[in-house]
Amino acid sequence: MIKTIRLLVYGIFLALILAMIFYFQKPLSLEIGNFLNKLNYAIQTEIANFSPSCQKPIYYSIGNIDPRFNVSRSELLSALKSAGDIWSEPIGLELFASSTDGALKINMLYDYR
Repeated sequence: MIKTIRLLVYGIFLALILAMIFYFQKPLSLEIGNFLNKLNYAIQTEIANFSPSCQKPIYYSIGNIDPRFNVSRSELLSALKSAGDIWSEPIGLELFASSTDGALKINMLYDYR
């Protein structure tokens, strides 16, 4: 008897879900279609912009240099090049490159430390 009631409740629940899917079929399909289009666009954009790690160097530029460091811009560029080469040599790729408008700004700020 309890199994029959349980089956009946499950059947009614399933029938309600199917009825809701049938009733809301058009709005659901539009929403799902919109979602899939947005997802496809996002995936295609990411694929187009994908660059495997280390394939492009990180471009750096020198910002402010506090004169108390007693280092010139050219000396700092040379030191940065040497430091970048230490990382680049083992993998045979240029990891860091100097640029006048590099995204990574290097500032030499002098403070109490």
